[in-house]
Amino acid sequence: EMKSYARSVRHYDTSLLLMQTRDDSYGTALVLGNMADLQYKLGNYSLSIKYQAENIRIGKAIHSDDLLLTGYGNMARTYKQLGNYTEAIQFQDEMMKIKDSIYKKEAAKSYAEMEAKYQNEVNQKENALLQQRNEIMNIQLSIAERTRYFLFAVISLIVVLAGLIYRAYMTKKKTGETLHTYNLKLNEANQSKAKLLSIISHDLRSPISSLFHYLQL
Repeated sequence: EMKSYARSVRHYDTSLLLMQTRDDSYGTALVLGNMADLQYKLGNYSLSIKYQAENIRIGKAIHSDDLLLTGYGNMARTYKQLGNYTEAIQFQDEMMKIKDSIYKKEAAKSYAEMEAKYQNEVNQKENALLQQRNEIMNIQLSIAERTRYFLFAVISLIVVLAGLIYRAYMTKKKTGETLHTYNLKLNEANQSKAKLLSIISHDLRSPISSLFHYLQL
């Protein structure tokens, strides 16, 4: 920006050497792209094309769309400046292919993100539904368990009542049999008493009748 291009070239050379020493392919390509841009400003189009071609080569090697997009665009601009419109159009076409590729990748990424978000929402809803089903099943199991306990209690009560009724029935039956026995004995006693009274009445009737007549006399 200060138009000190010679110093800029030296710093770029130093930066390029550092990137190459670090074996930083992306950083090397960036420096080469900046050096190509500087040479373009200086009007050294051939040197700019050389740097930019190396930038594109590295971009292809590391599959960097942004390096290729910038490189093809700068190459098209440089060849246009040279009046070589055939090369300019070819690099422009390559740049458009990269743009299309980037757009497709971004679209695919966006679609994948939306799909992942949708699947996440579906999974959350399914998990919520599954949780509700589990809660309903737990409630149903609790109700079934309570019902089982209730039925057990009712059956136990019925068994107890049946036992009490049976015991009362047996007691009543035994009492009835005892009463029947007592009634039989009572009937026998009454018959014996009636027979005894009949005998006494018959045996006493004549003497008393005689005594009665005697007393009348």
